[in-house]
Amino acid sequence: MAEVVTRAGGRAVRLEVSWGGVCDLARVEEALAHEGKVKAVALVHAETSTGAHQPIDGLGRLCHARGALLVLDTVTSLGGVPVEVDAWEVDA
Repeated sequence: MAEVVTRAGGRAVRLEVSWGGVCDLARVEEALAHEGKVKAVALVHAETSTGAHQPIDGLGRLCHARGALLVLDTVTSLGGVPVEVDAWEVDA
């Protein structure tokens, strides 16, 4: 997703996590506060190779409070685990 952002002329800020890990909400909140104006937050809901499942609850609210959209990649998770688009306030 970061490559798509840069190819489209945007500036991607990557939050790397360890293999099989997930990124907690506090870390995303810290990055949003540090980066200033952010147009969108995009992340992978579930990682195919490790099965890591990113917790999303509260992330949409956080993004919207900062004026950012939430983009969620559900290629691996959709159909396998609940994807609560409305409840999580996912934009795309």
